[in-house]
Amino acid sequence: MSLLDYVNVLQGTASVERYSNGNTLPLMQLPFGMLAAAPQTRSNTGNWFFHPDDCCLEGIRLTHQPSPWIGDYGTLCIMPDNGNTVHSPDKRWSGIRREECVWQPHYIRACFLRYNALLEAAPTERGATFKIHFSGGVTSGLSIFLPFGSSVFGVCKEKNILYIENNYAGHGNVPENFSTTFAICFETEPDWSSLKLSTADGNAVCGSPCRDSSAHITFPKCDTVRFSVAISYLGKEQVVLNLERELANKSFEELKDSAAKCWEKMLSRFDECKIPQKNRRLFYSCLYRTLLFPHCFYELDENGEPVHYSTALGTRLKGFMHVDNGMWDVFRTQYPFLAEYYPEEYIRIVRSHIQYYRESGWLPKWLSPGECGVMPGTLIDGVIADAAVRGLLQGEELQEAYDGMKKHALKEGIGNHGRVFVSEYAEKGYIPCDRCLKSANLTEDYSYGDF
Repeated sequence: MSLLDYVNVLQGTASVERYSNGNTLPLMQLPFGMLAAAPQTRSNTGNWFFHPDDCCLEGIRLTHQPSPWIGDYGTLCIMPDNGNTVHSPDKRWSGIRREECVWQPHYIRACFLRYNALLEAAPTERGATFKIHFSGGVTSGLSIFLPFGSSVFGVCKEKNILYIENNYAGHGNVPENFSTTFAICFETEPDWSSLKLSTADGNAVCGSPCRDSSAHITFPKCDTVRFSVAISYLGKEQVVLNLERELANKSFEELKDSAAKCWEKMLSRFDECKIPQKNRRLFYSCLYRTLLFPHCFYELDENGEPVHYSTALGTRLKGFMHVDNGMWDVFRTQYPFLAEYYPEEYIRIVRSHIQYYRESGWLPKWLSPGECGVMPGTLIDGVIADAAVRGLLQGEELQEAYDGMKKHALKEGIGNHGRVFVSEYAEKGYIPCDRCLKSANLTEDYSYGDF
């Protein structure tokens, strides 16, 4: 039996805003990949856009969202259609048969009943590949929705690529020049004359910024549509590199099998025979969840060297970077676990946090993709201490990390970075409750970090 067969990606997804019961999404993604794909069933509830009891789909959403409180960025929604251009999710949604849907870490399949369309998808590290089969003699069409931020569309008909640059950064504190570039490459020849760009209140123009936008295109005389999506934070040239390196000249089945092998390798760090049969489904479902975040935020240049967009400086820099992970709770759970069983991935993640200190002058608390400043304390202190005790951080790297810890312990934070009420804490040894509603939590977290 495949270890992937034990994974239940729906575990913990029955969440509603008034009563949280997990706050997770059924994500199709490679371990620590740059983005994920998830079913969107109810966008009218904001960041709580999926519930497993819904019998409908508004599309397959490319997402970075780690939790509904943090929200999303660099996102779009993909949906089959029959040549219509319905913009509103309340009008475009399609019924599904939930029992026939497949949601797995490496593969999703869902039938959009309204459009007689069976959609399949598989992930790569910085993209995903899609295949849609239309039945019943209907028109084969595709819609792509970008409801957040401002988007600019461009077309390369020679390569059958639709480019989209979107500036939506969610709650992340990023420079004005931040954007996510999507390259949608059609293996199936589209009818470019049918391409229609729309907004909620009218038509959009190629090359012009537009908000709440969408693209619609048809594929004449074709029952099966194949296309791939790659993303980049470094612009058009880099997104083409990502597309060619990860998705070009590979069949759907090859990419699906490659994603499955990647997950099997990560899940197989543990001997299946030593895990009681009755616990395997729970164990591997939790292990899958543990290996999703943080997302890689780095890309590989033409020489295969890691590069990234610096959310602190607004420029391209060399080196690794990881985001979409807050330290407040994972420092005592996920990070020690990764250090023990996935040390290679762990130390790369920790080093990227030190890289962020070099760029911003502050150690991160929660990057998504810039510093959100959420959650109390600076409990990356615990992550660095654990790495030091294990001997995984040494020499100049360790000194840099220690300097960052001393800085936020002794100096008042700036903006979303560092600690608040540092002078009161230094003077009294605690933060008075008349100064802050989170005084007990902050005092405890500061004390632990300093220890």
